[in-house]
This record gives sequence, C-alpha cells and structure tokens, in this order.
Amino acid sequence: MKFLKDNTDILKILGSSSFLKRARNRLEKYDTLTINNAKGSSAYFIAQIVANEMNRPLVIVCSDERECINIVSDISTTVPGQKIASFFEPAKHTKNFANEQRPSITWLLDAISITLEDEIFLAVCTPEIFEFGLPDINIFLDHSIKISKNEKINFSKFTSDLKSGGFERNDYVSKQGEFAVRGGIVDIFPVGHEIPLRIEFWGDEIDSIREFDPLSQRSIQSLESVNFLSVLPSISENSDAENNIFSILPEKTLFASMNPEILYQQNEKPDSLNLYKQILVNSLSKADIKLQSNEQISFNSNISEFAKFLIEKIDIGCHFRILAESKSHISRIAGIIESTLENNFDYKQSKIATLFDKIHWHSQTISAGFSLDEKYFVFTEHQIFQRQRISAQKGTRQNTELNLREINSLRIGDFVVHEDKGVARFEGFRNIVIGGNARDCIQLIFDGGDKLY
Repeated sequence: MKFLKDNTDILKILGSSSFLKRARNRLEKYDTLTINNAKGSSAYFIAQIVANEMNRPLVIVCSDERECINIVSDISTTVPGQKIASFFEPAKHTKNFANEQRPSITWLLDAISITLEDEIFLAVCTPEIFEFGLPDINIFLDHSIKISKNEKINFSKFTSDLKSGGFERNDYVSKQGEFAVRGGIVDIFPVGHEIPLRIEFWGDEIDSIREFDPLSQRSIQSLESVNFLSVLPSISENSDAENNIFSILPEKTLFASMNPEILYQQNEKPDSLNLYKQILVNSLSKADIKLQSNEQISFNSNISEFAKFLIEKIDIGCHFRILAESKSHISRIAGIIESTLENNFDYKQSKIATLFDKIHWHSQTISAGFSLDEKYFVFTEHQIFQRQRISAQKGTRQNTELNLREINSLRIGDFVVHEDKGVARFEGFRNIVIGGNARDCIQLIFDGGDKLY
C-alpha cells in the first residue's frame, strides 16, 4: 500500500491538466478568468494552482466562516507549512489577548502580519472584510522588528519596549500578547506566530532563539533570526475606514471568488476589487474554462458497490486516492474494503495486495472529494461512509481553549469535563512516546478506569 502523509500530489494532478496553460494565457491578456464546473475541494485548489503558476499572491473570497475553515484546512494538507492569512472573524470568540479588555482581533492582526511578511502569500476571507476598518498599517511597518542570533541589543530596552507596546508581563506565556522574563531569558508570544519564542541573552547579546511548546516548555526548533510585531495595535484606537484590506495588498494580487453571484448577492461587490485580476470560480456567466470535474460519487455507505467501482475503474487505468483523518483510519477503511473483496468478490490476498498497490492512501483528508477527467478520483472517508467530517481549523492560535495557566491551577484528583467523553479525574502529566517523540501529556481517568492522554 502506498501511504502518503499529505495531499501535495493532488495539486500535481490538477496542475497537469490542460487547463493551466489556458488559464495563465487568459489572465495575462484579460482581467478576469471564469472557471466553471470545479467540484468538491478542487474549486479551492484550482485557484491556488493558477496563482502559483503566475507567481502571484492569492486572496480567496468565500461565503462564510465554515467555507473559510474548509479552505484553510484543505490547503494546509496540500502545502504543508503554508502560512495562510485568515481574514475572517471567528464566530465563537475566545479572549485571546493577554489584556482581556482589548477587542478580540487577534485573527485580524495575525492575517495582516502574514500578508505583510511575505511577497507571495495566500489569504482567505469573507466579503465582510472589504468594509472592515484595519489598524493603521504603518504600525505594522514601523514596529515589525527582526532579531538575530549573536546580535547585540539593549536587554532592558527590549523588555521595556514590549511592555510599552501592549504586551503583558507574566510568569510564563500561554497566549498571544504575553511575555515573560526569567534572568536573561525572554519568552514572547507575538501576533502572527502560532507558537511562542524563547530568546536567551548573554548580557546584551542574543545567545539563542528558539520556538517552544508553551505547555510542555520543550524547545521545538532553533532559529537563526526571526521577525515579529513588537506592539499590539488596538482596533478601537487605530482602525480607519480608509485603512482596509485593499490598502495592504500588492497590485499583482489575484482574487478568487467562489460562486460570485451568490457571494455578492447579500454583500455589495466593492469597486476596489476591479483594480485586481480576478478568478471567478463556478460563476453563472459563460465559462472561459470548463473543467471535466464531478462531485465524489455517493455509494450510500455501500462498501460492496464502492469496491466494485474501484475494480472496474482501476482495470481501465484510472487513478484513485483515498483520504482519511489519520493512518489508523486508513488502515480501518482498507480492512473493510479487504473484507468486502474477500467475501463478495472472492478475491485472494495476492489479488487484493495488487489492487491496493494501485491506490494512493492519504492520512490527511479534505472537505470534499472529486473526480477529474473521468480518470482521477479523490475519495474522502467521511463521504464514503456519509459521516460528518471531524474538522479542525489549522493554526489554532485563535482558539486556545486550555492554556498553561488553567492547567497549572489543577490538582491531581480534580474532576474535569471532557468535551466529548464527559467527567474525568485529572491525574497530572505523563511523558509518553508518540510517533517516536517523547511528549508531555495530560492524563485523564474516566469511570471504569479508562485512560485518555
């Protein structure tokens, strides 16, 4: 079996399609490109592929937060490590700033920081952002600093500037907007960073810069240099209707609007959008390019019918990718298909192994499967079994539900409530090995003695 830990090759499949050259030629001559019949998650990937081909930053505009989260999650599996500027306001606010009196705009500051950091970026938004006043962009430009290993800076001034810039000093950092000082070590959790930084000084010289896990306090990786925003702008003080998303985007930015007629039915399309080249995906207007794409076929959880389809299509040279939430999920679905082939189709182990070797098994999934050119088929586990996808937004810095301060307040024997499994007893930390790496985990014990880490 061919196990793949991400979905990077899905972009290669779409990129090899004949549409890409036509799409680029169209956008080099005209301001708009209309691509229709992009089904499932291919609609998001198509826009990304065109932007990559033209070496342009991309802003994907979609209808609501749920679709935004799907896009962020899907693209994170195809481009591991890709920073995505999420210009959409989370529906459920958590107080993410150290100073809880501040407006909850961490999501916005994160997105702005990522956009200004890289020349070629990817952003996702809803139409509401077009009328959203942003903090003065000069704050980001003037207060974005870079520090490097072995660089000499005034230690006292560095820490006092953090405090005057709005960072709150605590004994340890657990969320954005906090910093801590212990001797010559400064921990800081800046906006635009998913994990905090540990900067170790020797006098006024930076001896080391590391990213670290705020829960276990273990170092993740060493850095030679790092950029971060040394202030926390307040939207109530620094926002302005004239400072909007268009004021921070370069002229060569591509905008991709998903289902544009529906998208702008309730939200007026801003005139400023016409200053940029646009990709209209699944528009009602005449298509410049019509993909040969279809939604993932439904078998109504009938694995026998799915297995029959696999056999027929693979026999004529079609390519299959089956995506699930994890490798264990892949093993489970492969076992179900294997059992079906043995019992319903009289397949022997050698024949099953040959069939399975022709399928790519992915241990990360996307929101919706699709097929392309009746040759490439991308199936998701949750759609095969008609289940709700277990969805989690990538980059959870905007929604830290349990932080170090809360954990430190627990005592062994305290009762806690797990969101999915109910009441449990807190049993402290345990060091366990996951994927070959030692991790500090919380141990919970449930009624009957079941343990959860």
